[in-house]
Amino acid sequence: MDFAWYHDSRLCLLEIRDYRNLRSALAATDLVPRSKEAAPHRFTTLVDKVTDSLLMLLAMQANTLKGKQLAADLPTFAKTRKSLTLIIALGLPDNLRVHISSIRTSLNAKIKGRIALADIDSVAVLDYQSFTKWAPRLGLECELLS
Repeated sequence: MDFAWYHDSRLCLLEIRDYRNLRSALAATDLVPRSKEAAPHRFTTLVDKVTDSLLMLLAMQANTLKGKQLAADLPTFAKTRKSLTLIIALGLPDNLRVHISSIRTSLNAKIKGRIALADIDSVAVLDYQSFTKWAPRLGLECELLS
């Protein structure tokens, strides 16, 4: 994840992906999996990012050798077990923002068992516009840049 901070007794992790200015046009099929087809690369990347972050935190909490090595590089607030909030903020072209709900639903369905292991109900998946409105509840101030 790109950012981590402590807010209201929760460890918050944020992944930011900006797809607004890609050289090739982005389509819904680049981010939203279709049934019976392989998941698109950009979707799989988000799943892998969340999975890797959770595994690293769980290894640290389990005090494994690798977990101890990871803990050495983390700030103190991230080293102890806390409730987690996971957020993915996506910069999407205007024509694809309508698909954010499908992306959120698909991602949470795909990783349901993984996030449950860390006592997380769901990952928040928001477009940049929604994230900037939601950010103050997480102790953040941000603005949308075009």
